[in-house]
Amino acid sequence: MKPILAYPVTPVHVKQGFGSNPAYYARFLDKFGNPQKGHMGVDFQASHGQPVHAAHDGIAMYIKDAHGGEGVYVLNKELGYQTIYWHLIGNTDQNYGLPLPFDNGWHDVKTGDLIGYADNTGAPFESLGDHCHFGMQFVDQNGNPLNQDNGFNGCVDPTPFLPLATTETQVQQVATAIQNVDPQSPTTPQQLSLLSQVVEGIKEQLKLIFNL
Repeated sequence: MKPILAYPVTPVHVKQGFGSNPAYYARFLDKFGNPQKGHMGVDFQASHGQPVHAAHDGIAMYIKDAHGGEGVYVLNKELGYQTIYWHLIGNTDQNYGLPLPFDNGWHDVKTGDLIGYADNTGAPFESLGDHCHFGMQFVDQNGNPLNQDNGFNGCVDPTPFLPLATTETQVQQVATAIQNVDPQSPTTPQQLSLLSQVVEGIKEQLKLIFNL
């Protein structure tokens, strides 16, 4: 069964895609000593303190690394994958509470549950500022990432499992265009035909995403 993910933050604005900036990331080595091939996830634009939500059902844990980076892992054991939400506030800002206990334990979450708040914790180097880094790994029965030597620490591009980021924009554009159609215009039938084709195209894309 194909994983189906929801967006961790909305509105959706991608600041850095999966595998981007390979020259920059080549300076970082994986645990096998190999250069990283590119960005290991998708960076979504998010302001400081913006809510971050679970992209799927599973069990979640807060994690903090040696560089002060804080985030959440959400594991779906049944389908064998986990998602990563990084550079979150965690327990570093008393103005924001912890949606999940910071106790090194796993906790049940559902799609859309609040799991954290966006920030830029960790070692940002030439960071894009506050944002939500979103990663995905397929894992074995023990929760260990598969193919950790793939140049992305076992991470894969999560975008094929997400709804199209442009769908909401396209629908809004269609709605606006319909409202602005002049009823007296001789080209109205052609305009409506074009809009109908756009809507049908969106439907077909959604069918592919959700295996309908």
